[in-house]
Amino acid sequence: MIEWQQNPPKKSMNWHKAIEYAESLGEGWRLPTRAELIDACDNKIEGFEAIYYWSSSTYAQDTNVAWSVNVYDGYVDSSDKTNSFYYVRCVRDVKGKDVDPLKLDPSCIIIDRGE
Repeated sequence: MIEWQQNPPKKSMNWHKAIEYAESLGEGWRLPTRAELIDACDNKIEGFEAIYYWSSSTYAQDTNVAWSVNVYDGYVDSSDKTNSFYYVRCVRDVKGKDVDPLKLDPSCIIIDRGE
């Protein structure tokens, strides 16, 4: 299961700054994978205010490029990590058996990926 960040930054940033931002949150927060962003689109997860979001997934043919996802229509694009600016919404993994509802951020969204 993953928990989606509820109060993401309201400004775009390049991929390197996005990685730094996710790491600064601590407690297991990270950029979502390309597949997790596509799942958010497919499952109509609320809370996305922008269109394009960075994924943690690097483009295999060029490590200077990462995948971004349009969360409204599911379009996936490859973008330069330094010169492209997209939004960020972090995720963190939670284990079903380890989830204590009293310790979760009350505004979090938990998605069960069937694990």
